[in-house]
Amino acid sequence: MGVGLELKKVEKYPDWLYILFLTLPLLILYFRVLIGKTYLWDDALYLWYPYRHFAASSLSKGIFPLWNPYLLGGAPFQADIQSAIIYPFNLFLTPFISNGLLSSRMLQIVTILHVYLGGVFMFFLMKKLLNHKFSAFSCSLIYIMLPQIVYRSVQPIVLESMIWLPLLFLIAIHLVKKRCWLFSVLGGVIVALNLFAGFPHFAFMSFSLVSVYIFSYAIKDFFIEKDVKSGSFLILQSVTMFAIGAGLFAVQLLPSMEFTKIATRAVGWNYNLATDVSFHPLRLINVFIPKFFGNVSPLVNDFWIRTPYYSSWEMAIYFGMLPLAFAVYAFLRQRSFQIKFFAIAAVLSLWFAFGRYGFAYYLVYLTPVFHKFRCPARFVYLFNFSMIVLAGYGIRDMSTNRVDKKLVKKITIALLVFAFIIFLFVIGLFKGVFNNYKSFDTARKYSFISLVIILVTVLIFFKFENFKRIKYMPILLSLFLFLDLFLACFGVFEGPSKPEQFFAKNDAVRFFTRESGDFYRVNTRTKNMGLVFPRSIGCVHRFYTLQGLMPLRLLDYTSMKANVNQDIFQNLYNVKYSLGIRNGSPFFFENTDYLPRAKIYYNYLVEKEKEKVFKLLNTGEFDYRNTIILKNNPSLSKTPVSGEGFVRITEYKENSIILETKSEQSGILFLGEHYYPGWKAYIDDKEELIIKAFEAFRAIAIPAGVHKVKFVFKPVSFIRGRNISIVTLIFTTIIFIFSLIYYKKKP
Repeated sequence: MGVGLELKKVEKYPDWLYILFLTLPLLILYFRVLIGKTYLWDDALYLWYPYRHFAASSLSKGIFPLWNPYLLGGAPFQADIQSAIIYPFNLFLTPFISNGLLSSRMLQIVTILHVYLGGVFMFFLMKKLLNHKFSAFSCSLIYIMLPQIVYRSVQPIVLESMIWLPLLFLIAIHLVKKRCWLFSVLGGVIVALNLFAGFPHFAFMSFSLVSVYIFSYAIKDFFIEKDVKSGSFLILQSVTMFAIGAGLFAVQLLPSMEFTKIATRAVGWNYNLATDVSFHPLRLINVFIPKFFGNVSPLVNDFWIRTPYYSSWEMAIYFGMLPLAFAVYAFLRQRSFQIKFFAIAAVLSLWFAFGRYGFAYYLVYLTPVFHKFRCPARFVYLFNFSMIVLAGYGIRDMSTNRVDKKLVKKITIALLVFAFIIFLFVIGLFKGVFNNYKSFDTARKYSFISLVIILVTVLIFFKFENFKRIKYMPILLSLFLFLDLFLACFGVFEGPSKPEQFFAKNDAVRFFTRESGDFYRVNTRTKNMGLVFPRSIGCVHRFYTLQGLMPLRLLDYTSMKANVNQDIFQNLYNVKYSLGIRNGSPFFFENTDYLPRAKIYYNYLVEKEKEKVFKLLNTGEFDYRNTIILKNNPSLSKTPVSGEGFVRITEYKENSIILETKSEQSGILFLGEHYYPGWKAYIDDKEELIIKAFEAFRAIAIPAGVHKVKFVFKPVSFIRGRNISIVTLIFTTIIFIFSLIYYKKKP
């Protein structure tokens, strides 16, 4: 009694052929996106495209954009960790600017490529764990079709952070077995890539899982093998791995830490907000019926549960019915260290995902870093990953050994019980628990599909001893795995809007981007009409706006907006055109009271307390047009009383602004740009201290006469981080070369 001839045959296929086979399901799944019939939506459209366009267009001009002046009154760009500007795959997009816009097709190809890379990494990880190619291929197929992965196509920043886990885990396994510095270096590089991808929450979850795996072997060395030296050496190598990753990432880490301290998440989340998107126990239904609560997409939207639409992918727990059966079989059949580890990881990850519905997440919240993240439901990804690994063990065991028929029978009975419950639901037995027929009809429609999937799963699983001898068994099994997950994923990531058309220039944009020599901002939003332009359109077409989609916002900006009269707020922020409503329709009216972007004041008031500044501005009696409020005393030779001055902006780039000033006497040069550490001011090439004005903007003391003033963004955090990254890169390269030589010589 052995495995089928066909299964033995496919085991002899070369690795590259399996990797090639992985392209087929992705070509089918993303076919409409690849041919341009549909497009990735949500963050891929609203956040990712503007970010990537701004970065690529700046880099194509030879400018590394540390600052983005076009959103939210100006904000750090590179320091925003989600800008992911140093991530190699994003740098690759630089040449693909055509007709002034970034190619959305190339951007979407890079996103889909990451799904594929995740599958490739999963294949090699499972091949290492299982030493069985077909089982490894099955796991990689499940991984690339996983709803938790595919749904994230609409959040490329998240997806590109998630897919490095299988590769990092593979390197960790090599490190544990070989105890070689080569794998510490390679792991450090992967840690850095994972962080550079731009979404640290998933990166830190991955690091936690990998760290626990490595340290479990160190503990084994300490207490079971009684080999303190070996265990200590393993810990040292793993710490070195993460230290290398942190060192390489320093160029991003230090500016991001500086930004975070003065941004909206400076103090992290309280526990209530941190558990905002927790995995509700009711969502366990999705383990068996992936779309029970409906589908979320601009093309097909029948999502009926009262939770934010994005919970659809945050809580996407489904990983296939047959993989579930294989995973349970592996856990109940074997008791190896690997299976115990991944089983415990799956249970704990799901427990953490419950967030506020289970006390375990509070322990996570108390750990460093994690209190700055929200959405405990994201731990579902680690649950899925662990269950896929267990499924791989089940597939290998049932494919290569005699099937345990008693165990298969028990699992089959359990599946039939769930199938019977779903059948009762489909025929309307539980209709009374639904508030309306539409939600019930949606749930019943998707439940019927899942019922069919479960019944086919039962047939394959129960008769697997016979099924594995079928000539085309590997193809049939792969097709079923694909079909099951395809039905769970199809359409969720698709939208109708092509980014180039969504952000296309209309008459208003052409007006705001005309060469007029005037510098002003546009308010593109009202409370009643919402946004007229797409969010972040300012950094696509390069005109200055008060709006924009950014994960972090400067506290100075949000404080001014929340505490200062809106008319004064817009005037101080240099808003010349503001959205209004006329006869029920939106239109832009010109604000003739706005302050110019740059202005010379001759009267000033020093006030250090923010609340008093806001109170002064809101009195309606304070003349902010002629008197500037400063945080500190300026370095003036004498106190100005009155005067006439002229100021003109002669050059405005991402990281620098050049002005010409002419004044009869010394005064205060006000610049309507956010005060932020790292900006330097030079008057005729001599540095001058920048003072915070009106609790948000920049000001410098300007002497009488004609001067050239230059503001340059040179954050010390970026320079220090860059230097640390360069030193780490040199150090890492040296270690890599020597460890590679040693590894090759080692018998």
